[in-house]
Amino acid sequence: MLKILRTQDALDRNDFEEMVAKIVQSQHFWCTDTELSTFLVANIHVFKTRSEIMKKIEKTFDWLNECPECLIAYYKLRETLCRKDNEDILQDLDDVRLFKIIKHSTRIGTTTLTEILTYNWKCLRICELKYNFVQQLKEFYRKENLVFSKMSFSLILLTQCGEPDLLGYVYKIFKYLNKEKLLYLHSGPEEWNYLLEYTGIDERFVPSHSLVAKRDWLMSILIYIGLESTFCTDEIVPIINRIYDQTKDADLKTMCFRVASAYRHRNGSVIKDFDLIFKNIFDDIKAESGKPCTSNVFLRDINLVLISQFRMFCLLRYDQQFYKYYSSKPEYIEAVTSEIVSNCDAIGDFVIFMDRYDFFVQIFSKILDKECTDSKEKKFVEVCMDRFIGNIYRSLRDKNFDVALYHRLFTKWYEISIAATGNRNLFKFFIYLFVFDVEKVLCAYKGSEKLLDVYKLFKKKTLEIFDRNGEPLSDELCFYSLLIKSDFSTYDVQSLVVSENEQHALTHVLKKMNVYFDRFQNFPACFTKMLRIVKKSHLVNYEMYVELFNFLWLGKNSKEILETLAALLPKVRVKCNIRETFLYDLDWIVILEKLDVKLRREVEEFIIAFYSWLRINNIGELPSYKRTRIRNLADYFGIFLINESAKTENNVQPKVKRVKNVPNKFSEEVDSRLEKESATAYKDDTKTHKKKQPTHQQIGPSVARHRNADNQPMVTAEVRTERTKKQNVCANFF
Repeated sequence: MLKILRTQDALDRNDFEEMVAKIVQSQHFWCTDTELSTFLVANIHVFKTRSEIMKKIEKTFDWLNECPECLIAYYKLRETLCRKDNEDILQDLDDVRLFKIIKHSTRIGTTTLTEILTYNWKCLRICELKYNFVQQLKEFYRKENLVFSKMSFSLILLTQCGEPDLLGYVYKIFKYLNKEKLLYLHSGPEEWNYLLEYTGIDERFVPSHSLVAKRDWLMSILIYIGLESTFCTDEIVPIINRIYDQTKDADLKTMCFRVASAYRHRNGSVIKDFDLIFKNIFDDIKAESGKPCTSNVFLRDINLVLISQFRMFCLLRYDQQFYKYYSSKPEYIEAVTSEIVSNCDAIGDFVIFMDRYDFFVQIFSKILDKECTDSKEKKFVEVCMDRFIGNIYRSLRDKNFDVALYHRLFTKWYEISIAATGNRNLFKFFIYLFVFDVEKVLCAYKGSEKLLDVYKLFKKKTLEIFDRNGEPLSDELCFYSLLIKSDFSTYDVQSLVVSENEQHALTHVLKKMNVYFDRFQNFPACFTKMLRIVKKSHLVNYEMYVELFNFLWLGKNSKEILETLAALLPKVRVKCNIRETFLYDLDWIVILEKLDVKLRREVEEFIIAFYSWLRINNIGELPSYKRTRIRNLADYFGIFLINESAKTENNVQPKVKRVKNVPNKFSEEVDSRLEKESATAYKDDTKTHKKKQPTHQQIGPSVARHRNADNQPMVTAEVRTERTKKQNVCANFF
C-alpha cells in the first residue's frame, strides 16, 4: 500500500509504467483491486501532464458504465481521497464519458441513470448533456415505470427542465420519499452556489446558452429551500426582489412570492427584506384577473399560500389588503378562518379586522354555534371582544371616536347576537361594556342617533342571551349582570345583598370604576345603584372599604359615597392590626377636610359611625392629639359634638367648642342604635360562619328578604357565583 501513495518523483519510470499497464489491462480493477484504483485516483494529476498515458487511462473510465460495483467503489474513492485539483480532472473525465454515452445511445441504462441521479449532478451543468438526458429519462420512465428511492440534488435540477411529463414523475418520486420519511437533502455551499450561478452580476438572469427559464429556475429554488437540511443563505433575497420588480408577468410574480414565503419559513428574520413583494402581491394578482396561469403538480393553489402567510401580512402591517382581497372570495372562508383564529395574536388592530373583513359575522357566529370550542377558538372570541371594548374606551378617551365606524361594527355585533344559538357563554364578556355604559358619552357626538339605536338593540339582545345561559358566571360578572338587568326587566336589583364572601369580586368592580373615572371624569350609570346595594351589607371587608373610600378623592358623587361609607363603617371588620389602619390613624380626616361644607350632615354621620366602630372593636379612648384633630374637623364643618367618648372606660368628658345656632341632632341614643344594629349583624354573621362549610369552592346562595309595610316579603335575590383566582381576560380592559 505504500506504493499507492507515491508520487511520480517517488516512483522510478519502470514502476510507474508497470502500474499504468496493470490499470489498462485490469477490466474491473475499480471493484476488485483497491491498490490500483487508489493509485489512479490519488495520482490523476500526474497522468494529466502525460497525454500519451492519459489516453490509455481514459478508456478505463468506460468500465464504470458497465459495472455498478465499480461505480460505487469509484465514487467512494473520489469522496475520500480527492483534492480539489484532482476532483476537477476527474469531473472533466466523467463529463466526457457521460456525454458520449447519452449522445450515442437511444436508451439510457440503469447504471448511467443511477450515476447521474445519485452521484454526479455536476454533469448536468452541460446544457446539451442535460437536454439529452431529460429526453431519454422521460422515455425510460414511460416504459419502466420505476420509482427512484433516494433523494438527490440531481432530482431538483431536473425540475428546471419545464417538462410536464418529467415533473409529474419527479413529483411521484417526492411523494414516495415523503411517505417513507426520506424527503430530505443534506447539501452544502457547492450545491447552493451552483443554483445561484444562473444569476449574473450584470443582472442578466440566464446566460444565452442555458436552457433554463426564469420560472423553471424559481421552481428548483422553491423545492430546494422547501427541503429540510439544505444549505441556503440570504443571497437569494435581492435576487428574488429583483425578478419581482422587473417582471410584469403575474405568474412569475406568484412564483417569487412562493419562494419568499418558503425562505421566510427557513429564516424569519428576513421578512422585512421581502416587504416589496408582500405589499404588492394582491394588487399584482388582481391585475391579471386573479387567476395566475399556474399549472404545475408541485404547486398548490396560490390562494392557500397567501392565506398561510397571514401572520406575515399582519407583522408587515399589510393585513388590510388581505381582508379586502379575501372579502371577495367566499370559497376560501374556512381556510381564512382557521389561519386567523390560529394567529389572532398577530392582528394589530381588531377594529380594522372587524370592519374590513366582510365575513367576520359568519366566522364569529360559526364559532359561537359550536357545541364545543377548542382553546384557540375561545381565545379568538375573548380577544375580539376585549379589543373591541378597549378600542371604544380608548377612542373616547383620545377624542377620535368615529361614529360611522362604530355604527357599522355594532351592526355586525347585533347580527351576531341574533344568530347566536349555541355556545352563548362565550358572549358574556360584553357585560363589561354594558356595566360601564358609554351611552351617555355617545350622546354628545354629532350624528350618533343611529349608533345609539343599534347599540340599544344589541344591548337588549345580549342581555336576553345572558338570561338563557345556564352556565355559571364568575362573582364579578354575576354582579354586573344583576346591575344591568333592572334596565330592561322588572327585576328589583335593590333587593340584592352582597355577602362577605362575595366582596372580593366587588373590590375588583370598584377598581374598574376608579379607572373608568380616570378616563371620563365621571362614574358609570350603575354607580349609584351599586352604592345602594353595598350599603346594605351586613359585614364589610376592610380592603373593599378602602377601595370605596378612595372615591372621595375624585370629587364626584361625594354625598352618596360619604353616606355609604358612614353606613358601612360600624360593620367594617379588620383582620390585621386595627391600630395600623387608616381609620385609626385618622388619615380619613385629610380627605374629609377637602369636601364641601354643604356636606356637614354626612360628615356628622361619618364621625358618629367612627366612634361606634371604635366601641365595637373595643378600642379605648383616643389619644388627646387625635381627639383634637376630630374636633378641628367638626369645627370646620360647624358640627357640635357631645359626649364623644361617653362609653369609654374612663368616661372622660372632653371639652368641646360650642357653635352658636347649631341644633344638637346627635345623642347617645343614636350611637347606641348604631352600635346595637352593627353588633347584632356581627353576631348573626359569626353564627353563620360556625356552620359546616362545603368542601368545594362553590359559593352558596346569598338570600336577602325585605318586608314592606304589610309585613309581606319583597323580591328575593339569589346569586349563585363561582369563586376563582383566575384573572378574567377582560379584568384590565381599560
